[in-house]
Amino acid sequence: MSLLAAAIGTKVFGAFGKRRAGKQMEALAKQQAMMAQQNAALERRELAESIRRQEFKNIQTSGSALSKASASGVTLEGSTQGYLDFMDTELAGQVDWMQAAGESRIKQNLNANLLQAKSTKLNAKSMKTSALTDLAGAFGMATGGGLFGSNGGYNAGSSYKDVNIPLTSQEKTSLFN
Repeated sequence: MSLLAAAIGTKVFGAFGKRRAGKQMEALAKQQAMMAQQNAALERRELAESIRRQEFKNIQTSGSALSKASASGVTLEGSTQGYLDFMDTELAGQVDWMQAAGESRIKQNLNANLLQAKSTKLNAKSMKTSALTDLAGAFGMATGGGLFGSNGGYNAGSSYKDVNIPLTSQEKTSLFN
């Protein structure tokens, strides 16, 4: 087998491997995006349950305070009623804060997970493009582009940038003997 045939074979088989890896990465990206959405939905359900429980605790706390105030014989006017109203407002504010913080956390996690999926998808595209570049390089080698550039240098070649290294006359002679 000649050096050129081996180089062409290496590029072709490498290209098929990169293409398959690119397809697998695309499938992974889709799975990552789907999981990101599913995780966000799960987090929203957990947040809703946490808020429901907190609201129930708040009702119990307000009811207990009202019951204790009534049992003590204090009339529910003036400062006592003001305190109970203030407590209800604070407890409602706590629930509002839980809702806002939870939604913010969910949005941040979703965006991070979708960004990861997008990164994987871009890597897949890069891998598939690299495969096409390798196939084009193999085609160029097979049709006369060969391993040697127009200036007689050895074309080391890569998926990203071809490197043309000039050969000395002694190196050229030793390659053909």
